[in-house]
Amino acid sequence: MAEPAWLALFGAIGYLAGSIPSGWLVGRIWHHTEIREHGSGRTGSTNVWRIFGPVPGIVAYTGDMLKVVLPLLVLRLTLPENDAGEAVLAFAAILGHNWPVYIGFRGGRGIVPGAAGLLVMVPPIFAVLWAVFLPVMFISRYVSLASLSTVAAAPVLIAVAMFWVNIPTAYLVFAIVGGMLIFVQHRDNIARLLAGTERRI
Repeated sequence: MAEPAWLALFGAIGYLAGSIPSGWLVGRIWHHTEIREHGSGRTGSTNVWRIFGPVPGIVAYTGDMLKVVLPLLVLRLTLPENDAGEAVLAFAAILGHNWPVYIGFRGGRGIVPGAAGLLVMVPPIFAVLWAVFLPVMFISRYVSLASLSTVAAAPVLIAVAMFWVNIPTAYLVFAIVGGMLIFVQHRDNIARLLAGTERRI
């Protein structure tokens, strides 16, 4: 079911779900604080962790995962074998996370929603990506570098896996296009990494 009208519907659902600002809500409810006035100025769970601590950060991370995982699972259960619809919904969720309609179109960078999409679409690849993220993070102590490394590795791993298992092409397109968007959202981090001024954990 890849008709344009259906894909537009899935995109709208993904965008509205992705726009739920988990990190912003954690800041407001937990600490009565506007998270975007602190740290990186973003609503992502990394910024929440840095400003408020690990527990609020984990809550924000969980919220950002669930707002993508749950709509994808509902779509898969109600309309199975709808690979293009899943990819559109997941990509739109990244757009919503980065530019949330509910709080003035200023949100996060898209890492966690992108990961949530991969978790549903290609669970083994998602698991392998942790083997990329964790070593890079602990060796470099740069969360941004670790995140970007996993974003770059995702389409490569999916493309290689497609030689042995049946992975829909739509999932690979999601990993490529979603990854490009995430890299664009990290352009300031990339500039700081190149300058050696990026904040370490």
